[in-house]
Amino acid sequence: MNKEEILAMAQKENKGKDIEYLEAESKAGLLAAIIAAIFGALIMFTEMFLRDTYNFSLWAVITVMITAFHLYMFIKLRKKAHLLNAILWALWSIGLTIAAISSFITTAA
Repeated sequence: MNKEEILAMAQKENKGKDIEYLEAESKAGLLAAIIAAIFGALIMFTEMFLRDTYNFSLWAVITVMITAFHLYMFIKLRKKAHLLNAILWALWSIGLTIAAISSFITTAA
């Protein structure tokens, strides 16, 4: 394929799509996830110091978000590093979810 054919094919693929908007939307999603994780960490550490308790459910949500990110990146890019990260974060998420449920049960009893 020559340069003109590649350009025509790219234009056809992106017809009706605003590339700048898609890039901004993607970066906004990543920024929102980072801010949510930082905010969640602040809430957890505040609760940890003021109440001497741990909010495992909040960390479970944050780690599931990170797991989903790496899983999506693996599906799209097929990079093994993302798969490894997804597996490790998923295991951590499962552990935190079990800890959160256990905490709910012991608190309710």
